[in-house]
Amino acid sequence: MGSTDIHNVSIMSYQEFTFGNSVRSRDAEQFPRHGILEPLCHDSVEIMMVTVNGYYLEHWPFPYDKARRKFTVAEFPRVTCLYFPKALQSRIQQACSLLSILFLIDGTRRELRKEIVLNRG
Repeated sequence: MGSTDIHNVSIMSYQEFTFGNSVRSRDAEQFPRHGILEPLCHDSVEIMMVTVNGYYLEHWPFPYDKARRKFTVAEFPRVTCLYFPKALQSRIQQACSLLSILFLIDGTRRELRKEIVLNRG
């Protein structure tokens, strides 16, 4: 494992964290914490995951199943709940939905740009 040992604390390299070991936020309890900072997450994170992802999976016109899985795995509501752990209950769903729709629109914009470039050539 390409990690280094500093003061008997194993630190994972950036590549191992992002690609090699597939460490995700929901797996954090399996790994011991080595720092003094604890991540905060909104209390309604699981509800937001089901509600917001469920809404977009039902109403957004994903072109194929791989795109649906990619959207689900990205966990945009979880990221939003990590961004705003102290948000009011009445606002966290709108924030989760906003972040999700921004990424969906950005992905659609990229696909349209690819189609335009392919049709010109």
